[in-house]
Amino acid sequence: YTTWLDDVVSDTEIQYFARGRMLPGKVCRVHYTVEVQNDAGLSTHEASDGGIRRCSENANANANAKTNATDDAKDIETMEVDSAASTTAATEANPDAGALDEDGGDDDLQLKRWLRTLKTDDYVEVRNEDTQQWERARVTFINRMYEIQYVMRKSYNDESIAEFDAKSHEPNAVLRTKMRPPNSVRIEQTPEVVSPSPSVKPTRKKKKRFNDSEEDDDDDEDDDEDDEDEDEDDED
Repeated sequence: YTTWLDDVVSDTEIQYFARGRMLPGKVCRVHYTVEVQNDAGLSTHEASDGGIRRCSENANANANAKTNATDDAKDIETMEVDSAASTTAATEANPDAGALDEDGGDDDLQLKRWLRTLKTDDYVEVRNEDTQQWERARVTFINRMYEIQYVMRKSYNDESIAEFDAKSHEPNAVLRTKMRPPNSVRIEQTPEVVSPSPSVKPTRKKKKRFNDSEEDDDDDEDDDEDDEDEDEDDED
């Protein structure tokens, strides 16, 4: 199930469980909340607010790779002239060809692709609200919020469900129950979420009945009287 969630993006077809049955639906948008830690402590950032970005070291490495590839691209540039002309003609015939399948421009699309590959313990840069400077930080927690739209009785309904609990960081069992992949996608059965601190069943003590306790006391008194009689006989 977790592997399937990694592939879920905008307009992904799903099934939504409600009132005892599966209903057709889709994911309209996926929001990312990233918790990071640096010298200033822990902080939480919404990826859509622009307060978090790829670490500059990785950006520089990518820039260097593009520079090295420039020389190789020049060697085959002449071979692509005819292909470029054909592409231009096709674009004029169909202006929508090659349009982005997600909202936003190139920067927004790159951000979404980067967030999908972001993992815990990766290093990023976050904006300091006081100094407005970018600071390096380590990712400690990533949470995804799924905006879902499903159809019930010929009407559209909206629901937002998080992947994890924001406080405990435990998997959200509601998401795994409500949002399921379509029938065309086969996934392994997901086990139920287990609590990190299993409850211990208290031991039950066997209670004595009132009558039994009185009988036991009477037996003890009779034994004491018998012992006293034996002691008197010995003295005689």
